[in-house]
Amino acid sequence: MNRPTLDQVLALDGRTFATLSESEATVFAYYRRGNPGDEATVAVVPHVSDRELAAATNKEQANAAARHTTSRIRVSVHRND
Repeated sequence: MNRPTLDQVLALDGRTFATLSESEATVFAYYRRGNPGDEATVAVVPHVSDRELAAATNKEQANAAARHTTSRIRVSVHRND
């Protein structure tokens, strides 16, 4: 695959991971690998309510709550000088 553009990866910011098209998932995967010279990084952030986290009595329960919720993509832009 050709290197995706910054605009392509920025379009993923805030999107629900499960709703990505095949081409969007390819852009995500490219930036997830962390190629040298990339101007952005991506992460999947679980969306968990404060109530769900407060109900968790340990880290395992908090992680389980996160897995059963909607995960969103977060894009961070940085400069490679």
